[in-house]
Amino acid sequence: MQGLVFAVDTVKSVILALACAEKFITTERAAYLSRLEEEFQLGHWGRVEWAHDVEQLQLQARLSAATIFIHLNTFEMFVKSKKNVEN
Repeated sequence: MQGLVFAVDTVKSVILALACAEKFITTERAAYLSRLEEEFQLGHWGRVEWAHDVEQLQLQARLSAATIFIHLNTFEMFVKSKKNVEN
């Protein structure tokens, strides 16, 4: 649960965090979508190369860490479902 909270806090969206955790979209795509308005403004007004790139990569790293944490802590659920299939 804490991994999901961290992911939601990172991208500011429950939907993007869940889609990323369920592997419907990549962490790069989720990070881009969470920054969509900012990307529009950057296209219009211009980009400060090092500042905006660092911010985007930091967001991707935090979301990737949260997604890995979610996947590593939900392994028990997959083990239970495998045991049910074997019986």
